[in-house]
Amino acid sequence: MSGIIMGISQMFISLILLAHC
Repeated sequence: MSGIIMGISQMFISLILLAHC
């Protein structure tokens, strides 16, 4: 479970970083 949550959080972070760029 924790692994899936970590993957989703990483995807969210990458999306936010791309949006800022």
